[in-house]
Amino acid sequence: MLKRIQSIKRIGLFNDAEGSKYPLGANALIYADNGRGKSTLSAVLHSLATGDASVLEHRKTLDGTGDMSATLMLDSGVQASFTESAGWSHTRPEFAVFDTAFIDRNVHSGGEITPRHRESLLSFALGADAVSAQQAVDAAAASVAEHKETIAHVTENVAAHHGNLSLGEFRGLAHDVNVDASMVALEARLVAAREAANILSRPLPEAIQPPKLDIDELMAVLATGLEQVHEQADELVRDHLAVLQHPDAEPWIRRGQDLGDDATCPYCGQTTEGLPLLEAYRAHFDTAYTQLVDRLAAAETGVQRVASDAVLDQLVSDVHQADQLCEQWKEHCAIKAVAIDRAALAHGLEDLRQHCMLLLQAKSKNLRVANAGETDRSAVETKLAAAHALIAQANADLQENVTSINAFKATLTSTSLDDLQAQLTRLRLTRTRHSPPVVALFTDLASAEAALKNAQAVQKEARDTLKGVMTATLEKYRTAINTHLKDLGAAFTIKAIETNFLGGSAKSDYAIAMRGHSLKASNGKPPLSVALSDGDKRTLAFAFFAASVLADPGIGTKVVVVDDPVSSLDRFRREATSQILQRISDNARQVIVLAHDATLIRDLRDRFIKGKGSNPADTTVHCLTRTANDYTTFDNINIDAECESDYYRNYRLVTDHVESGVGDPRRSAEALRPLLEGHLNRRFPNAFNSSFTLGSMITAVDKADASSPLSHAKHLATEMWSINSYASQFHHDSNPGSYSTQPADDMTVKTHGQRILAIIHGEIRPQT
Repeated sequence: MLKRIQSIKRIGLFNDAEGSKYPLGANALIYADNGRGKSTLSAVLHSLATGDASVLEHRKTLDGTGDMSATLMLDSGVQASFTESAGWSHTRPEFAVFDTAFIDRNVHSGGEITPRHRESLLSFALGADAVSAQQAVDAAAASVAEHKETIAHVTENVAAHHGNLSLGEFRGLAHDVNVDASMVALEARLVAAREAANILSRPLPEAIQPPKLDIDELMAVLATGLEQVHEQADELVRDHLAVLQHPDAEPWIRRGQDLGDDATCPYCGQTTEGLPLLEAYRAHFDTAYTQLVDRLAAAETGVQRVASDAVLDQLVSDVHQADQLCEQWKEHCAIKAVAIDRAALAHGLEDLRQHCMLLLQAKSKNLRVANAGETDRSAVETKLAAAHALIAQANADLQENVTSINAFKATLTSTSLDDLQAQLTRLRLTRTRHSPPVVALFTDLASAEAALKNAQAVQKEARDTLKGVMTATLEKYRTAINTHLKDLGAAFTIKAIETNFLGGSAKSDYAIAMRGHSLKASNGKPPLSVALSDGDKRTLAFAFFAASVLADPGIGTKVVVVDDPVSSLDRFRREATSQILQRISDNARQVIVLAHDATLIRDLRDRFIKGKGSNPADTTVHCLTRTANDYTTFDNINIDAECESDYYRNYRLVTDHVESGVGDPRRSAEALRPLLEGHLNRRFPNAFNSSFTLGSMITAVDKADASSPLSHAKHLATEMWSINSYASQFHHDSNPGSYSTQPADDMTVKTHGQRILAIIHGEIRPQT
């Protein structure tokens, strides 16, 4: 039980609040205006219950100097102290606090219901009934987490060894006593395979290309005649060429035909017109002749090229290069030398050339006659084939080498370099897997896995036990909640409360039945934030809280703290909430209610005093009040006076002054006029509106006819005019200067007070 709040310093508005003079009873009621520190005081008591100082760390007084601290006096002189640096000296879990923070933690926040809320609500609802079961679940969960952490740590260490294999593959590698020898053999194969890659990239020699001679064109040139040339002109030209006896005579004459014209000799410039020899030249050197001569020259060029030194050198070079390429493979396979007899080749090609040139020269001497036959063709082909045979032999040797090389290459490509590397890597991992350090790691891993399996079995058993406790407890809890909701006039009930372990921890899920529909807290459509009003949500939260507190078998030891229990509630729910608080008061060790509603504080006081076995001294009423610099401190309060209406306050002031002279005469004088106005309003309801002053009220009474209820007060008009004449001096805004200086002597105020009380008490009778 909280006996006193000795002090609270630098927490919220409690910069230096002292409460030692204000003892708290079994029913402690604390009144405070909004924003005066009720939530802060609730937070202090919640922090005391849980030992969680974090709920206070953001409540440090903004302009305060020094650390936060609090000192609370409990039963038997026990003192609980809090300092910012050390926290609480000890905790008091018997404190149960209902406030906005409770709603945010356990029911909803901003209208939203999250898994965190459902987990916190379940923990709060189960209370002491499931403490041992929940502790067993927590211990099992901690054990599972510990073994999982061990497994993760060992697995992380193993990961440094298993390369590209999964943990399972690495773990399953069988022990191989010959692993070292296998690795040596495989490494040798891998070296050979890597060398093979280089070998396979070597170029292969290509066949030697023999020199080519267009025999078809050669024979065609030799077989072409000039039948269009006039035989006489041809004979004349031939005779002349014979006279000249020069091998270049014919080309020279032909060139002269191209340079000269029809009338002048290009050599001497004399006229040539009418000369028979020139006419013969023109006939002899016609277009057909020119074309044949050109073909003959081209054929001669081809023949000369076949047997040229350049062609011969290239052939010999090609053979040598091919032989060198073959030599590179000599260490891997049988290789023959590739060679060619240069002299023989040169002799063969020269023989071919001379034979062809004889044919061409014979043709040049007699272009008109076709002088080539099958015998000539056969001879040319035979001589060309003889030269080609030498090259063919070299190509045959070369092809034999290529065949041997390809056979060797085929043996190299049968083994994949990647496969060999993968095999070697696996052998290395096999050796690592069965090395002493890794064997020790897998021993630790197996031990941790076995321990985890056992811990998970224990966890399942603990969860099953807790689930059984939760099922039974929550069904009673649901019934109690629905009873409170019914008493509170809620238009909804809790349909079901379920539990699960999704996410690893126990949490609740409940559904409300509303207007024929079932809405779940976890995923209701519409969500509860929309379906329930603010008053509904606070009612639901208070029903949760009350059900848990009242169902707690240890309620007799509980200190129940309730902050603003009727905030956002209508009149009916206020009354129902007060009844529930009465039930809690009848059973709990102490109830502390903080509220900004003075009427609620007064009504709860009266209710608690009448409660079962209550002593009026057990119910205390204090307040949080403003002090210097707008801080907050503790104080006494006359809650009855705080709840008085203006009429009853004025009645009390006048009565106290008349009967015992208590109070300030001026305050009593100021109360005279509004007291008489209030009496008339209550005696004649609905007769006057807010615009009526006392003077206009008396006028209405004075002028009332017999049919008006006001006529029953006509005999009071003269007396009321007299009272108004005096009382208006203290209640008239038109002359504030006079109002503030007008003397109010005790006897005059008393006399007029007596006159008003006589009217109120009916002591002035109508004259008959």
